[in-house]
Amino acid sequence: MSETRIKIDLSQGLVEVEGNEAFVRSIYEDFKERIQAAHYKPGGKPISKAKGTSRKSPSTAASKQRKRKASANTPMLVKDLDLTGGKSHKSLRDFYKQYAPENNMENNLIFAYYLQHEIEFPRVTIDCIFTCYRNISSLKVPRALTQSLVDTAKHKGWLDTSSLSDIKVPVAGMNYIEHDMKKASN
Repeated sequence: MSETRIKIDLSQGLVEVEGNEAFVRSIYEDFKERIQAAHYKPGGKPISKAKGTSRKSPSTAASKQRKRKASANTPMLVKDLDLTGGKSHKSLRDFYKQYAPENNMENNLIFAYYLQHEIEFPRVTIDCIFTCYRNISSLKVPRALTQSLVDTAKHKGWLDTSSLSDIKVPVAGMNYIEHDMKKASN
């Protein structure tokens, strides 16, 4: 008895079938409509692979979806976050002036450390970090603040962002800011 084999690609969905002819034919019949749909766009016109028109619509839709998602995650100022200082701690501006940060990762660490260790704010969130950036007038807020915080955690280990509603400064971050970060020259 001879074996029959069929390979269907459906844009790398890939189905490989091997067996007797009747079995392979039944699988082919199941995928026949999908194969035809993959070669024709709505309206019955063939898709030109050279033009790539089949790829344009999904990426445009994905782009619109990303834009909506990004605007939904816009951080907000925390109104009850007092960064002006007091008897027990320095203001954020005075604390920030002690250091000479070279990038947003170092800024993220300074703000999270200040909130957690200096003023002992109960829960450090993305909104709290955003409020800190807005408080230092010489700084631009990172375009993708959430990603900046996640990158600081992932690449440097200075933050714990496993819960973005409760960002923490682990030992690596404490050691860096207390011992290794460049200090401002006054």
